[in-house]
Amino acid sequence: MICQVCTRMLRAHSGKQWRGTVILSEVKKLGRILGDADDALPGERKVLTCAGISPISGWSDTFRLDFKLYNSDTRLGTFILIRSDKLKPPTRTPIHQNTKSEEVFQLAKRWLSTCRETHNRCKKTDNKDNLHTDPKFTPKRLVDLHGLKDKGPKKEIKVKVILTEEWGERQEHNCDYITLSHRWGGHIGVRLQDSNKAQYESEGIDFDELPKTFRDAMELTTMLGLSYIWIDSLCIIQHNREDWLSQSILMDKIYGSAYCNISATASKDSHGGLFFNRNPENLWEDDVYLSTSSVSDDANPATTQRCTVIDPTFWDRQVDSAPVNTRGWVLQERLIAPRVLHFCRDQIAWECSELQAAECHPDGLPDFQVVSGSIVQRRKVKGLDPDIDGRKLREARKDLHSSTKNRQLLSLSHYLANDLGFAVQFHEMDRRVSILDVDRNLIPEIYAYELWKHVVEQYSSMDLTRESDKLIAFSGIAQVMARRIDRQYIAGMWREHLESQLLWYVNDQFQDGRFKYASRRSHDYRAPSFSWAAIDSPSGITYGEITDRDLLISISKVEVIPEEDNDYFGLLKAGLLTLKANNLREVQMEIIASNDTIRFGWRFMEDVLYQEIEKEGMAGRGVKRPYSNVYLDSPVDDDDILNTTRQIFCLPAASSDDYLLCLLLKLLEPQEVSAFEQELASFDQKLPSFKRIGLAKVAPYDKVIQTRLKEQPERLDKKIDRAPARVLSRLREGLEQEKGYKIQIF
Repeated sequence: MICQVCTRMLRAHSGKQWRGTVILSEVKKLGRILGDADDALPGERKVLTCAGISPISGWSDTFRLDFKLYNSDTRLGTFILIRSDKLKPPTRTPIHQNTKSEEVFQLAKRWLSTCRETHNRCKKTDNKDNLHTDPKFTPKRLVDLHGLKDKGPKKEIKVKVILTEEWGERQEHNCDYITLSHRWGGHIGVRLQDSNKAQYESEGIDFDELPKTFRDAMELTTMLGLSYIWIDSLCIIQHNREDWLSQSILMDKIYGSAYCNISATASKDSHGGLFFNRNPENLWEDDVYLSTSSVSDDANPATTQRCTVIDPTFWDRQVDSAPVNTRGWVLQERLIAPRVLHFCRDQIAWECSELQAAECHPDGLPDFQVVSGSIVQRRKVKGLDPDIDGRKLREARKDLHSSTKNRQLLSLSHYLANDLGFAVQFHEMDRRVSILDVDRNLIPEIYAYELWKHVVEQYSSMDLTRESDKLIAFSGIAQVMARRIDRQYIAGMWREHLESQLLWYVNDQFQDGRFKYASRRSHDYRAPSFSWAAIDSPSGITYGEITDRDLLISISKVEVIPEEDNDYFGLLKAGLLTLKANNLREVQMEIIASNDTIRFGWRFMEDVLYQEIEKEGMAGRGVKRPYSNVYLDSPVDDDDILNTTRQIFCLPAASSDDYLLCLLLKLLEPQEVSAFEQELASFDQKLPSFKRIGLAKVAPYDKVIQTRLKEQPERLDKKIDRAPARVLSRLREGLEQEKGYKIQIF
């Protein structure tokens, strides 16, 4: 509901103060003070708040309304005001005070029927380009809900776990079933185990003993007319590793072949349930009259528009950041399922490949999203079609449509495409936009890799109860993508263009004026160090920019050993790659302490040695400043890299936007290579072995450093040779034959 303060501010410019702010389109921006003694309503807290109104570039008759603390950059919220007659959805007036109502149920049924009948991207087909490649698939086990559907007033309700393989050729073999996404937590007393498996299959489970979320999901399943549901803790034998592994690798089929996935989006654990009480009036649309006059004290009726207020952060708060969607396993459940019905705190929401909707926007969410303070086109989480979803993601991230230069290029004749020697079958605008992509030679495959980059970056910051699940909890998505692009999968990456994918890095975590290093390396083996899957980072990782341009390394061999035979998407025992680099420079890692915060940096080893000579009164030219543009994978676990006896190397790997990107590597002693790693067919005990510890960037203004990194180390003075120097000793033995350095990274 719109308060009186905002109504007066928007319609009559009450409290206007001209700040002289000018945006690029030269439209004046207004600053207003709210919450003072004159404007505050009785009982309201009197906090000074600045409200700024400005048009949104690219959208006509659309404005953004930003609230900030007065004289502060602290943002309190952002809303969109769009002219009401431009919105298609009808007036929204939910009336029921609980999400377990006929009104809510009918909306859910409408979404389901529309999706199943009209959305081609969401249908089960045998086409490999569709997520659902096996429309006849049925999970090994399901929970049979016929006992719940046949319940009587005095009948004890039981549900059974059934083995579908016992159906044989019966009609139910191709049955529809529901899946459930929920957040584990709290005590779940009812679980399928070897000790109760026979009882659950023959006698069943007392319905009242199940957690509330399970009961709610089962009741909803029967309301939808279905008789079967798949719930992980009831359909996978708990504490049975063999059964867990066999079912975990089928997640792409289990969720991809489901009728619908029900998500307990707002529940913190299995006892929270699906349904909640609410105030339905909070879902009603709000209309306001906005004066678009930016100079006069009084609103001009000619410039007053009726606008609908839209909250562009709704989906991020209620769905993307909800408790269940912070869980690693749930991401693949959400992406692979053909459709997801979210049960949020005060409403239900819908997600499929063609529609995002909620009770507050039943016919589709407005196309707005707030990203780092900017209003951008909404980016959907759900959607694994490279040609559609991948292309949109890449064009949005690369800002191909928006920059002034690109808009000028887009207006050129399509003959520009022919002039550049570029020919791809796209619609005309798609064709022109693709010309602006620096990696246009990789189109259309680059769209699949862009989609992969986006999904990995989302997944990398999510929670896992068991850190060892990092790859297997992601295996369903990987299998879907592998079917799409037909490429070799390597520990969370792809063999094609693997050189550029190695250049991922852990995102900085800056809090309370200090850098925090919370990323950790798994204690038990999970993935080779060159893979992002070897690291747990609360702030996530940034995936390497996939390209074949400006690379300074080439990979000749790459190999992994799966824990289960031929399951390269699941758990791994070992992995390595062999690459050839143009150069490799020994460096020394150092701590840089400044203003109560700690950063890490590196210096050339020869500079460190020259500096030591200077201390002894001998001539030298040591460089004292360490280079701090460093992203360490896990400084907590790799604390030995600060030990001066540990050899660290900087390997220039690629140039990107004039930056030089370098892998930071730790030289391993022979005893540090595990027995499994030595079993790898491509292991060569004659080659130096390394472990990745991070990534370093050298900025364009440090041209001298970039040049030094690309050149061979200069000949050291004999005095330095007598110092404790260890500069590329055995690494340089094969330099003349190889014309570069050949190494292996585990």
